[in-house]
Amino acid sequence: MQRRTFFWLCLLAYAVLIGWQAFALPDQVPAHLDILGKATRWHGRTAHVVQALAIGAFVALVLVGTARWLPRLPPSQVNVPNVGYWMRPENHPRMISMMREDLAGIGAATFLLLTIVMSAVGAVARGRVLPGGFTISVVGLYCVGLLAWAVWLYVGPRYRVPQA
Repeated sequence: MQRRTFFWLCLLAYAVLIGWQAFALPDQVPAHLDILGKATRWHGRTAHVVQALAIGAFVALVLVGTARWLPRLPPSQVNVPNVGYWMRPENHPRMISMMREDLAGIGAATFLLLTIVMSAVGAVARGRVLPGGFTISVVGLYCVGLLAWAVWLYVGPRYRVPQA
């Protein structure tokens, strides 16, 4: 599956979850979970839904806006391996396409994280107890995965100069 398609599917899953939560959650919802997954602060369901929609909209706008803005970046602002090769006019469109795919992958992972976290918030609101260390495990896995992917993008084959 293409990363862009996966991004839009993850965004849709997040939106559907928040839409469902707007009607299915109790009046009080956790506003914050600690690293063990226990609620430390509560607020109303409406505040939860508004906050979740604002977070989702902000993340989507930043990612989609960045993807649209990429072609306008001056060469001095591009941080990609082998920048001399990729900034040539004949290679630049391919680099922009690859970077947009990579942003879509980051976006998909981020919306997957947000969906898992908001699902956990909903579960706690409905009286479930999360496994110990749930929150730190999920966020830690996301951070380690994102860092590993960034390193792979930088040192791996994706942005190497193709062999003639």
